[in-house]
Amino acid sequence: MKMLMIINEFPPTGESGVQRSLKFVKYLSRAGHEVHVITPRKPVKNILDYSLCDEIPRSVKIHYTANWGIKGKTTQNIAKTKNHVSDTTSIFKKFAWESLKFVNDVLFPFDKQMGWIPFAFSKACHLIKKHNIRNIYITSYPFSAQIIGLKLKKRYGEKIFYVADYRDSWQFEPKLSKNVSQKRLSRIVSVDNKVLKTCDHLTAATEKIRMDYVNLHPSLKGNSTTIYNGYDDDDFQNLPKHTNDKFCYLLMGKIYDFKGSPEHLLEAMSKLKSDFQFIHIGTIPPKMLSKFNEKYSFFHHLGYKSHREALSLAASADVLVIILNNDIHSASVVPGKLFECIRLNKPILSLCPTDGLLAEIINDNGLGTCSVPDNVEEIVVALNQINSQRINSNINEFYQFSREHQAKRLEEIFKSNETTS
Repeated sequence: MKMLMIINEFPPTGESGVQRSLKFVKYLSRAGHEVHVITPRKPVKNILDYSLCDEIPRSVKIHYTANWGIKGKTTQNIAKTKNHVSDTTSIFKKFAWESLKFVNDVLFPFDKQMGWIPFAFSKACHLIKKHNIRNIYITSYPFSAQIIGLKLKKRYGEKIFYVADYRDSWQFEPKLSKNVSQKRLSRIVSVDNKVLKTCDHLTAATEKIRMDYVNLHPSLKGNSTTIYNGYDDDDFQNLPKHTNDKFCYLLMGKIYDFKGSPEHLLEAMSKLKSDFQFIHIGTIPPKMLSKFNEKYSFFHHLGYKSHREALSLAASADVLVIILNNDIHSASVVPGKLFECIRLNKPILSLCPTDGLLAEIINDNGLGTCSVPDNVEEIVVALNQINSQRINSNINEFYQFSREHQAKRLEEIFKSNETTS
């Protein structure tokens, strides 16, 4: 089969969101399919990981385009400005921020990568015609990428088969209604619904995302598939070895000031009498980092590391940590890093809703210990349990979460269309 994959966040752009589509590209190409990728010529974020480029098979045809979207570094600076303004009592600064926000809502009603749409659409039309491509895969974030799918369906209709891949939910994002104006929210909901009515198949990274959309659009029930994120066995071969002179807890991934904060965990750890270290790999708001460094001597922030280096450090840890918020939304969240933690065969300390899906997976498979993320006393109990826990699971039991298997599921979606068209 010939496949056109429209991917905004692609190597050398780093961070976890890149992994899903990269692995699809890798394993679909390995399976013998002709894979074309459209992506911006310049990385869309300031965090880069050139080691990921080595995973792209030589047979993959990458087509670079211009991009008028705002790059990640600028977006990060806007976020810093927002945090700074929220901490001040200056009426002028708050007014300035609200004015900037209004302009942002007018210029970028969907996201900062809207400027990529015309270039990606033009390139897609050229490739569809030149290579007679029928199968189209578009992943989001950024959600504006799905507008390319709408434009392609309007132009080609049934001549193409359009799979819309949602790594995250768009209109059901918990903080969306609080962060955008009502007018902008209405535009987002309208376009999101149009994507769902137009695409030929929806793939979602969690069952929660899929069911939110199926409940809204029942016609998607037979045209949607949950494809969880997973682990790539190739990533774990011949990892460089690290040694720790202390018992080591390790957390991989972004820390936000509104979700996934280890603050209560660190407070609980400060009550332990043993000698240990807590390592964080990833990005963190500067204000939180300063606070943790000042308050907890056992906290060590290593910053962003290449994917392979992060896995190598995680392989040397004694306990791997996953943190979610204690809310209704988080109860149905299954973070992508879970599957790499499973593959590392290390005890997992999960701070999450104890009646949620993540806790169910961990408890049912004996993968570690769970505790609510906002109760220090309960976290102390969980820490004492996890410190003596050992994991002896058979990784073959979790093959359904391998990236190779996930790519096969996407392949089957396209194959089923090929046989019926």
